[in-house]
Amino acid sequence: MNTLKNKVILIGRLGKDPEIRQLNDQTKLARFSLATSEKYLDRSGHAQKDTQWHHVVAWNGIATLVENYVHKGQEIAVEGRLRYRQYQGRDGIKKTATEIVVHELMMLRSPKTAYLPLSQVQEPDSEDLKRYLEELEFEDSLLSEEDE
Repeated sequence: MNTLKNKVILIGRLGKDPEIRQLNDQTKLARFSLATSEKYLDRSGHAQKDTQWHHVVAWNGIATLVENYVHKGQEIAVEGRLRYRQYQGRDGIKKTATEIVVHELMMLRSPKTAYLPLSQVQEPDSEDLKRYLEELEFEDSLLSEEDE
């Protein structure tokens, strides 16, 4: 039950390309904003859309994945934990930031195909699929090294 104490799962779209920082030889940081939207009918029956923006942070292996494959407009799913952080702004005032620290990330659809019906999304050819699977194995090896 401990794993359920601070868990966040979001599905949304990136508002802009991720910001990537190499902090030292072994630490990489990716930051991006993720929009989640909800559609509903108000009391008068008019369709409304409520969009929330979330600050997302990914480290090391997941940051490398974000750097190479995640771009503005892309729909992704993230699972992680909620973190509150305090810092001093440039104006000298103490501020609080709320962010999601990613533990898992799944790419759902690319920006090029994001607005197409699934029936119109072209499947990759066998060579593209082979290259993609090889890249995933490489990413898995990076993630497993991170866990050690």
